[in-house]
Amino acid sequence: MSNFFSGRWLPLIIAVGVITSALPASGGTPDDADPAARMARYDLTKSDIDDVDRTLGDAFKNLSEIWSRIFAENRLSYRNPALKRYVNNGTARCGLNFLRVGNAYYCQPDDVIWYDPIFLARVKKLVAARSKQSADAVPVLIVAHEWGHAVAARLGFGKQTIGTNVENDADCYAGAATRELIKLRRLPATALQEAEQMFELIGEPDSKATGTFDDIPSRLHGVKSERQLAFSRGAESGTKTCQAEKRYYDILRKVQKPIK
Repeated sequence: MSNFFSGRWLPLIIAVGVITSALPASGGTPDDADPAARMARYDLTKSDIDDVDRTLGDAFKNLSEIWSRIFAENRLSYRNPALKRYVNNGTARCGLNFLRVGNAYYCQPDDVIWYDPIFLARVKKLVAARSKQSADAVPVLIVAHEWGHAVAARLGFGKQTIGTNVENDADCYAGAATRELIKLRRLPATALQEAEQMFELIGEPDSKATGTFDDIPSRLHGVKSERQLAFSRGAESGTKTCQAEKRYYDILRKVQKPIK
């Protein structure tokens, strides 16, 4: 496993985030709150939804194993976030109407990764059409991104809530986790290609790029190329490429003391 405190340091500011703002939403039509209507609109079956839930049940165990091991190797305490599904608009401790259909979120006050299985099944189907592959890894990749926000919260970087650094680092952690899942043969090597196709769908157009990887503009998410780069850095080199500049090392030691 990669060591948190080795390698080249990169800016790290992570907190609550969502997986996407670029994929066309359902349009705000009255039947958004009707799961059956959304499934019909996207030509999804109950089997498609069940596959997502089953996949994420396994993913929760696998991601838990990976992050528990990484934290233990760095002598840091760790606990899992919860993973919960939702199919209607709703409220969490992060705020009224926090849960909006067609997304996935990490809510830090709840310490819960929320996911809409209909949305995940939709993205999986779109990626499968683009990649000509099963795209079974897509729901895992999306949850791995949200898990990256939970990892950052455990490291003490939980107050910054917007900006491309927030999301790019979660993508980097997702890449690092994907790297380990592939090593353990819990995901196929094609997961990397599926990730690239996924970011093509959910990333902002490159025309919105700020010109620097480190800027934090008002938009919540990075452009396609930034997100693909962040993910690939984690996938290629592990967590050591997802870290902050050296000055954050002392902050991290104060926030969470290593286990004796």
